[in-house]
Amino acid sequence: EVSRIRSRISAFDTTIGLYREAFRRYSCFKFDCKNVYSVLDEADKELRMLERQMSDIQESASLFEVTVPEFKQLKQCRRELRMLKQLWDYVYIVRSSIEGWKTTPWRKIDVENMDIECKKFAKEIR
Repeated sequence: EVSRIRSRISAFDTTIGLYREAFRRYSCFKFDCKNVYSVLDEADKELRMLERQMSDIQESASLFEVTVPEFKQLKQCRRELRMLKQLWDYVYIVRSSIEGWKTTPWRKIDVENMDIECKKFAKEIR
């Protein structure tokens, strides 16, 4: 049983490595991504499935006292997905604000308020 668990760990580690390569090629890493939220949702589903597999492997390994690697690449994908979601939320907010400003009549433009909002965006992104 221990050797079977070790082979599962090895196979899963290979799967994670391949997934990491595929994850880095997703269109949500590019600025011109059109359907970003559906790509992010799909990546989240895939990560949840892999995290469940990781949990199952860790549970089996702990029963037989087999050491399990941390699977850092999977955790890195999760961390990057969270940051991508936050980044794309900011992109959406900024784009929406700019589109709103484009429809504002010249006489109603408040340059100071626009400047304050832009500075606020920059501060929040940091």
